[in-house]
Amino acid sequence: MISARWKAWLFAFAAFAAATLLNVLIQPVLGYRSPLLPYFPALVLTGFFAGAAPGLALLLVTMPALAYFNMAPRHSFAVPSSADLLLLALFAVAGGMVLAVSAWARSLVREGRENRRHLNMALAAGRMAAWEWDVTTDEVRLSDGARALFGTTWTHMRDAWRVSHPDDVLRIKGVMETALREGTDYSFVSRMQRADTGELRWVQTHGHVHRGEQGRAVRVTGITADVTNLRAAQEQLRREGERKDAFLATLAHELRNPMAPIRYAVALLRDDAPPGVREQARAIIARQSAHMARLLDDLLDMSRITRNAITLQREVFDLRAAAQLAADNVRPLCAEMAHRLTLQLPDTPVLVNGDPTRLQQVLGNLLDNAAKYTDRGGQILLAVTRDEQYAVVRVQDSGIGIAPQDQAQVFELFTQLQQPGRGRGGLGIGLAVVKQLVELHGGGITVASEGAGRGSEFTMRLPLARLPDAPVHGSDAPPVALPGQQRSVLVVDDNRDTADTLAGILQAQGFVVTTGYDGAGALRAFDSAQPEIVLLDLGLPDMSGNDVAAIIRSRSAGARPVLVAITGWGQEEDRRKTREAGFDLHLVKPVDPRELQARIAELIAQRAAA
Repeated sequence: MISARWKAWLFAFAAFAAATLLNVLIQPVLGYRSPLLPYFPALVLTGFFAGAAPGLALLLVTMPALAYFNMAPRHSFAVPSSADLLLLALFAVAGGMVLAVSAWARSLVREGRENRRHLNMALAAGRMAAWEWDVTTDEVRLSDGARALFGTTWTHMRDAWRVSHPDDVLRIKGVMETALREGTDYSFVSRMQRADTGELRWVQTHGHVHRGEQGRAVRVTGITADVTNLRAAQEQLRREGERKDAFLATLAHELRNPMAPIRYAVALLRDDAPPGVREQARAIIARQSAHMARLLDDLLDMSRITRNAITLQREVFDLRAAAQLAADNVRPLCAEMAHRLTLQLPDTPVLVNGDPTRLQQVLGNLLDNAAKYTDRGGQILLAVTRDEQYAVVRVQDSGIGIAPQDQAQVFELFTQLQQPGRGRGGLGIGLAVVKQLVELHGGGITVASEGAGRGSEFTMRLPLARLPDAPVHGSDAPPVALPGQQRSVLVVDDNRDTADTLAGILQAQGFVVTTGYDGAGALRAFDSAQPEIVLLDLGLPDMSGNDVAAIIRSRSAGARPVLVAITGWGQEEDRRKTREAGFDLHLVKPVDPRELQARIAELIAQRAAA
């Protein structure tokens, strides 16, 4: 294939040959009076279409041809006449000027074409179309990308209304008429229906009005852009904002709800109530504070999900143990609502490689939802099975069910699907946490329901683990007992109620307890008592708990004490800092006293074994 460069030189040669042939044919007729006539058009065309270099070559070969064919003595390159020499010189100057103008025009055209190409590329990339409207004739000129945007083109503004949404036409005309009358720029957003597919799109139009000599609008230039995706994003943000507002309102409601019975129970404990009533009050406080702790855990998990910061403490364990614990935890709620909870476990272990605490949380959330979204006296089933590659867990209930169109949303943040007027509680984040945790374990979870009032079934699938050489963790292992009594503990918290109540619980369990309410007090108490265990809050008023821990480690005369951080800060970055500060354990408030005792016992047992 001939390159563009060779085409240019072939064009120059063809122009020279054509002009010379024409000159040879017509000059005898003209009496050799206009020998330059055919060559000027050849120079113009060559300079414009082929460029300056081929045009200059044409100019140089033209002068010998003129001497050979048109000047006496003909058929000779000699030019004895001074007049002929002057004619050739003038032709060289004039031809050079013609060639320069032609080459300049060529560059302008090429530059304009390239600019137009770039503009069309930019318009296409931005899904935009430029246009010009002659107000006096109603004629419209559209850019090349108009068809891609509108699905059609038009030549008059009156034809544009065919693709505009009927409900927007009057508003658009009003905006444009006002702009034409006042001579101001205008902008509007409207709906447009593509002529080829019928698809409804959102477009934004900007127009600039040009006035004539008499001050009247004569021309409008503008641009129209497809903003459908932007509108969709704005609508999504609006919906997300509404969902977050609803979530905050729900959060306030859910935090107030357990506070009411706690305050009533505290009032009962202050009065001289019978022992049975006091025991009931203590049970209420325990139950409602546990509920608040679950709410706070869900909030922390939601934060970790949005930052992709959830980490797993993996081990191979028997999934039956997590299912048993989750079922035991939800039984009081089921008993309160008269539900029948059925637990189906296989006879052989179902081993998975995962985080036992997190998977117990997953099962607990599913069972808690089943209990809350099932009317009184319902049926709930928790079944664990296995196939060749997966552990399969089903949580089935006879509850309110989920409409088919809502089933895809149940795992989204801030989603609560409930019957009007029948609040079930919760923040709308539990199932989002469940889905994230299951997927982090390499599994998946689905929901199935035949519709409202027909119950629901959640099915979780987790990859099975290979049988390990070491013993499998499960519920069969005996609990670790606290080695010995009368162990000394230092409790440090700037909230005096928290420190004193925790100290009282530990004293009831047989510990010798000292308290501190700030960093300086904690260090004085440590120097005085030299405790074996230090339970330390991080947010102290005078210094950081991490700094206090570092000082305690440096002051330990004998064996280093067990350092436990008990704090409201539970992000992974907070846990990293406590590890670096030398803490043996990081617990997030509120801590179950039984869990605290068990964890301390484990740490002391590990110290003793080492």
